[in-house]
Amino acid sequence: MQSYLVFAKSYLSFLKEYYPSFFKPEYKDFIQKTNKFYSFMASGKDSDGKIKFPVEFFFRADRQNEINGNKILNWKLECGSEKFGSNHGTQEEASFKWTFGDPCKLSFKISKSNTIKVTNNDIQNVVSDENNPWGMLALIMRYRDCKDGSDNSNKLKMNLIHANGENAILFNFNYKLFKNNSLNEQIAIPKFPVFAPEVKDQSSRVSQDESSELPDI
Repeated sequence: MQSYLVFAKSYLSFLKEYYPSFFKPEYKDFIQKTNKFYSFMASGKDSDGKIKFPVEFFFRADRQNEINGNKILNWKLECGSEKFGSNHGTQEEASFKWTFGDPCKLSFKISKSNTIKVTNNDIQNVVSDENNPWGMLALIMRYRDCKDGSDNSNKLKMNLIHANGENAILFNFNYKLFKNNSLNEQIAIPKFPVFAPEVKDQSSRVSQDESSELPDI
């Protein structure tokens, strides 16, 4: 992450010296996303210098809109060395502080049986493994139920379909992500910048007077 931040700062400093390319939509979009990225990550900074976010998870939070939710036998959420879920003392809720860099794994045991009786042969393990530094953020962004492109949804939509198309299972988690302070402030995950737009060589350097008109970064 540090190398990305160093690059982004250098890139933005470079853009401030050039005009009119700086005002092209793709540059403005990148800069706006980068600003939101900085603000978001800064809200998780801890006293030890690490990025940490308090998280709350609520399992099967919208049962009236489930499909075959009763076929979920148990669930487990692993974040770093911590474990939560049916067999770890947290049947329906989990509260913890996730540290940037810790991988996360969300797994379920579900029944493939069409009857009430379930044998070992009827059990299927479903796993979503985010084994990368973005862990919890990647998990949320992968399953976030964003209607109309909204970034503020606090619902994770899990839709599990067997290969034969039968016994589809749909259920939801609710989650809350908080700033790392004592004010209990919720925060939404913004859209992160992914690709930096190319700066063409024909961009012209602005004068000192012109640069004063550029928006702050």
